[in-house]
Amino acid sequence: MVEVSIAEIHAKKMLGKEVRIKGWVFRRRKSGKILFLQIRESGAILQCTIEENIIGPEAFEEARKISIESSVEIIGILREEPRSPGGIELSVNKLKLSD
Repeated sequence: MVEVSIAEIHAKKMLGKEVRIKGWVFRRRKSGKILFLQIRESGAILQCTIEENIIGPEAFEEARKISIESSVEIIGILREEPRSPGGIELSVNKLKLSD
């Protein structure tokens, strides 16, 4: 796993790799057992998907409480998603509110 800035991610060579990002919640929405967070950092935005069946029910419930402008640290796998801003999104494995 490598820690990267969101601006560095928008390169196809990063697809399929596990990365750690840090940033602020810009937008959020929920659709069933999937939570979508758009994370911003220095003007760059990355969409992250949080699935209850991947992170577990307790972690998913905590993720649902995250508000706009919360500072977060996220670990996940980058994948191509044409519907996502920038065409790339992060499938979240671990999520932590930053201090």
